Amino acid sequence: MADADRAIEKLLALEGSEYVEADVEAGPARYGLTTRWLRAAGLADDPREITRERAAQIYREYWWEPLMLEAITDQQIAEALLITAVNVGAERCVRWWQQALNAAGEDLRVDGRMGPRTLAATNRHGRAAIGVFRQTVERFYRALAARERYARYARGWERRVRAAFGEETC
Repeated sequence: MADADRAIEKLLALEGSEYVEADVEAGPARYGLTTRWLRAAGLADDPREITRERAAQIYREYWWEPLMLEAITDQQIAEALLITAVNVGAERCVRWWQQALNAAGEDLRVDGRMGPRTLAATNRHGRAAIGVFRQTVERFYRALAARERYARYARGWERRVRAAFGEETC
């Protein structure tokens, strides 16, 4: 079973502890948690005051547990799903993952929900699906980076892909 602490530590290292006055739309952020996201989740936390422990708790409660990633037997796959879900949204991430699993021979309904069938398929064909999933994530980031408004984030997205999937490119 995948180790939440290990995956979340990897995510926190990737996000960084520096407080940033990031994006005008998303507001200030720390550990990748923006003011906009915190308010939308109904949390009163101030990014300036979020500790590493609190950030880890939030990632566990709002991403790791709802996605049931502890049921995945391959640590790298669980980490790739967590890192991707945090950045692009859980539903989109799971839809892409289901499509990749289908390309690897599964027959899942692509509904964006991580349920028992998707988890079982992950543990059967996850290794065969990870390359297609990575290609989808990379394609998404390249399309965003092509827009002037998002071009400044391209290097961070490349770093995120390498952290989630490894150094090689697809």
